[in-house]
Amino acid sequence: MLDPCGYDVGDHSHRSGRLAVAVWNAASGAEAKYHDGRRLEEAAAELANKCDIVICPEGDNDNRATFTGEGMTALWSEHGLQIFFSKAVLQPLTKRPTIDEVPGGHHRRSGTVVCQIFEQVTSGERVLVTAVHGGHYGSAEEPVGSTEQSLLYAAKAIEKIREVQRLVLSKGMADKVIIGGDFNELGDLIQADNDKFMPLPMSSSGKPMLPNCRGSIHAKNTLRVEPHKGSGKGTNKGHQQSIRVSADLIWVGGSGVNPSELKDHKGKAYGSDHSSVSMSGI
Repeated sequence: MLDPCGYDVGDHSHRSGRLAVAVWNAASGAEAKYHDGRRLEEAAAELANKCDIVICPEGDNDNRATFTGEGMTALWSEHGLQIFFSKAVLQPLTKRPTIDEVPGGHHRRSGTVVCQIFEQVTSGERVLVTAVHGGHYGSAEEPVGSTEQSLLYAAKAIEKIREVQRLVLSKGMADKVIIGGDFNELGDLIQADNDKFMPLPMSSSGKPMLPNCRGSIHAKNTLRVEPHKGSGKGTNKGHQQSIRVSADLIWVGGSGVNPSELKDHKGKAYGSDHSSVSMSGI
């Protein structure tokens, strides 16, 4: 039986050197049925109990208060992107994170990327944590890649996310590099071709800069999207089926990562339109 962070119940191995990370979109910007139906107390109680880092795109003041009420520290909580961490496990090594804009598609909104370097208290290892709330590059009905232009904008966004990580790592390499968040339409691209679109930093020759790279490849179809009226989606006349997108992802790499110990897990939605995603054994 798995807990919300993908551990077998009773397994506390992350407290002796391995980290657990979760991503949960808190739906502050979602339509009313998700915003009003989200279960903040349940999400915070479960995710904070087993995870050392929780990344919440679309967070708000209520979400921040609920997670900090469970003992987590809020690192960043503007632009709708929140990062919570356990001070017993991780200590920030800089006063402020590195923040940048992720370019959006043509006439579509941009996103945000936030990077923070930590020291892991139990091991002394350096850990780079990057949180992402992607822009938009297409739609469920017109996915990225349906036009050459949309693919070009998406590739630029991925490169910006990598560039910010490279900038932080140029000031001192990390033993573990973790990136997670709501990538929106970029998520399906990453899942379909992670050799090309993996969000971890790449070299100028297009090769991974880090060893032991792995993503939450088992956590698919995390976002439920309702088609626009008149889209023609659905099998029955007058009925439109929701569309699933693999928007929410976690990727890790580095010399301190052992791929054989990693477990990724698609968890509860807690009333959001996004399912939570977690990875343990980092």
